[in-house]
Amino acid sequence: MQTVMSRTLPKIETTEAAKVAIRVLVVDDHDLVRQGLRYVFHNTEIEITAEASDEASVIRLVEEQPMDVVLLDIGWPEGKTTTPRGFDILRAIRSIKPELPVVIYSMHDRESYKSRCRDGGASGYVVKGTPNTTLVEAVRKAYEGENLWDEE
Repeated sequence: MQTVMSRTLPKIETTEAAKVAIRVLVVDDHDLVRQGLRYVFHNTEIEITAEASDEASVIRLVEEQPMDVVLLDIGWPEGKTTTPRGFDILRAIRSIKPELPVVIYSMHDRESYKSRCRDGGASGYVVKGTPNTTLVEAVRKAYEGENLWDEE
């Protein structure tokens, strides 16, 4: 006799009040920042479904996992060049999935960085230190296909 194991799955709310989860990949080289972002998005419809702390992981995740928005720290440590690696990661994401919204999240409030990100296809740019609600709204708007650059 074969024993069949089963389990009851929780009932999923399907009313209009139910929010659609926005699946986000967080790309940051600092574990503490990634953990903090989990707190920021707690109790919202934004769900961090993947995290990456290195370039190879970003590429693999973008290629293999479904996601709605990428939240990317642009100011990664510089390699052998004077350009932060985050710009290279943005370029790689755009080449793999050009339709995937990418919101830049950075401590750098430099116009030159913002300009490069805009030209590189980012959906918007949020400076670290702004209110949490600004970041949450940026992810929502990017998910909805809005141009966040018009708000600057």
